[in-house]
Amino acid sequence: MHVERLLQVSMAALVTLGTLLLGMGERNMLLPLLAFIVAVSSVYLTDVKGWLQLNTTLANVAAIAALWMSVRELDALHSERQLVSMANLLIYLQFVLMYRRKTVRGYWMLAILSLLQVAVAAALNLSIVFGFLLVLYMFMGLLTLALFFLYRELADQEASAGPGGDEPTRGQGDRRWPLAAVPAGFSGRTSGDTQQPGLVWALFRQVARLSVVSLLLAVVVFFVLPRLGNTDRWRTRPGGTYRVIGFSESVTLGELGEAYENPGEVMQVELFDHLTGEPYRLGDQPLFRGALLQTYDRGRWSRRGGHGEKPRMPIAEELPPNEDLVRQVIRAAPLDDDTLFCVAPSFLVSAGYESNKYLCYSERTEQILRHDEAERILLKFELVTIGLRDHFTSNISVATRKPRQDEINQMLDLPKPEGGPDPMVGLKAVAVQRVSQIPAGRERWAQSLTAYLRDSGSFSYSLTPVTREKTLDPVEDFVTRNRIGHCEYFASALTLMLRSVGIPARMAVGFKGGEWNNIGRFYQVRQLHAHTWVEAYLEDINDLPLRLRGSPMARNNGAWLTLDPTPATVDEEPGFGEYAFNQLADFSQYIWSNYIMGMDAQRQQEDIYQPVVQSVEATLERLADAESRREMMRGLLGSDPRGWTWTDGWFHWRAMILVTSGLLLLVFSWRAARWTARAVMGIVRRRRLHAARRMASRIQFYCRFEEVLARHGWSRASNQTQYEFAVSAGGQLAESPRTQQAAGLPRRIAEAFYRVRFGQASLDNAEAAAVEQAVSDLAGALDTATNHEESLSRRGKGRKDGRKQ
Repeated sequence: MHVERLLQVSMAALVTLGTLLLGMGERNMLLPLLAFIVAVSSVYLTDVKGWLQLNTTLANVAAIAALWMSVRELDALHSERQLVSMANLLIYLQFVLMYRRKTVRGYWMLAILSLLQVAVAAALNLSIVFGFLLVLYMFMGLLTLALFFLYRELADQEASAGPGGDEPTRGQGDRRWPLAAVPAGFSGRTSGDTQQPGLVWALFRQVARLSVVSLLLAVVVFFVLPRLGNTDRWRTRPGGTYRVIGFSESVTLGELGEAYENPGEVMQVELFDHLTGEPYRLGDQPLFRGALLQTYDRGRWSRRGGHGEKPRMPIAEELPPNEDLVRQVIRAAPLDDDTLFCVAPSFLVSAGYESNKYLCYSERTEQILRHDEAERILLKFELVTIGLRDHFTSNISVATRKPRQDEINQMLDLPKPEGGPDPMVGLKAVAVQRVSQIPAGRERWAQSLTAYLRDSGSFSYSLTPVTREKTLDPVEDFVTRNRIGHCEYFASALTLMLRSVGIPARMAVGFKGGEWNNIGRFYQVRQLHAHTWVEAYLEDINDLPLRLRGSPMARNNGAWLTLDPTPATVDEEPGFGEYAFNQLADFSQYIWSNYIMGMDAQRQQEDIYQPVVQSVEATLERLADAESRREMMRGLLGSDPRGWTWTDGWFHWRAMILVTSGLLLLVFSWRAARWTARAVMGIVRRRRLHAARRMASRIQFYCRFEEVLARHGWSRASNQTQYEFAVSAGGQLAESPRTQQAAGLPRRIAEAFYRVRFGQASLDNAEAAAVEQAVSDLAGALDTATNHEESLSRRGKGRKDGRKQ
């Protein structure tokens, strides 16, 4: 395989890989598939066979057509999609160039277009898979550039060789090193056996080493180089946001089932004890609330009115002292809904936290929302909550404000009869029957109705759609007839049953639990974790638990009782290998999203610069403090150095022993390191000398070759390679009819030298004899030509002397 053929294959792979990266960002796999077809067909039809090669006119027409298509898309698309349209133009232009006859300029254009394409893809893709493919692209790019420079240099050498000598045939000049060219005739091989496998693998190894070094250097530069200005755009997704299937501010019964099949990422949540900073692992599944729905009408829940005013969100410092504050560190994916999810009720950590500028709060709907400018940002924010207690989700929490009377009336509203029977007659009868034998008390009634739906066994949980009686309300049908459904039906039934017995209630929509990642110690929340539950309002102080009755906030505002009537489901546990892989994949995505894509100036200060500075400052402070020094010495010596100070402590006999031992250890380590370095260098030098001697014994034929040429006045210049010198000598030999038959011998001898010297190959007996014969033939041809010239010179001189006489 020629070097140019390797270059053509690697360039085709580079184009395909770059298109794949862009297709991942656009979420469109059609273009990568088309790029693969174009790459394979162009290598075979254009490069190998030469059957399909666009001329300049056709290529220009195709490029203009691609530009016209892109301009049309620019007019039809929104601004954030115009970048994608321009990136597609780069793909189309690459397709055109792939079917052109390859030249140095064409290779350059393909490489530049591919690099621009990947630059656009980096702004569209937030996946860890993109990061792995980017490393592969770096390797392919370095390999392609290496092959390209080898090909170009060889082309320049072949062009400079001129028509003289053993002119290479078509295809033989497309390689960098002469030893990779068509083997010389003395080797006994045919011209079809043109590839030296060791050279190809050597090139791959060199490129692999360069890739590793480049990657390590890039990592250091990436983390250390200071970020300047606003870097939030690095966490954006210009191609659009992710669609939320499992959440909306209005719920139609029967639609949530689609979410349970969608593994799309919603957010990652870390929990910490707010006082100690220790990770806070829960014994149950947390509830991350998004929206609260109060209005119900024939199978559809919605909230009444808009968000209204968006005042400042309450701050944790304004709360009464509470030992159960838990801090939530939430990293929310860019979604097509501005609602943010958290364990409720939540409060800002402090007024000056950086991420607060991206948060809005609606007091009317009690929702936390993204600011408009942050709708496409991979947003990280921190909140504290009082909704967790003793590492479990608290079933009751203090209300942050007292609901207005119109809000309470709304939470007691039931569907009204419309000229017919009561649409909820069966539901009301079941609710009254369940609480009739329970002592009065809203909290006890609510728990009894929840247990009836969840634990009685009369209701079944299923994601399979159920055919409902069209003449009945869906919730009425669920309670009285077809008692099968998913969480929407259970939450709807409990909300309406609570209202029917006089307990204000509302339905909460959000996500439940998530996948706990043992490696990163966070919850991975996906759209398939969508869930609905119920919040019942308790206003009477007697309905509250004893721990809340003494709270002024609870006495003034009341409390919310969290109820989840959905029966527990048994999920199929993945195998150990699959579980470990999923954990590692989620953690890798977590690292990539938050410490690569999310590495802005603030995070760099918090996670890199500040820890280093704080560590240095802490060390200096410990060295400057006498008590800290005593602790350090006590740890080193195992005893109490009584009263040691800077003035007299170091003259204590134990301190003297410590210092002397340290100095001796330092000197010994230095001498041992020098001795080891010298020994290693000695071994290396001996091996190199041995290799040089062994190599010298193997390439004596080339030394004799240069000695033969030197006897006839031809010496290799210091700036000439062995092959260049051989080509030059061959060209000069071809100019004389006496030596023309030996013009190809220098190049063949040089090729054998390259095989032995750089290809680490050994000549067999036949090849060695052929090389020796080539040197002898060259010497004979040169001697014959020299003798002939001397003879002619003597004859000419004799004639000249005769004329003079």
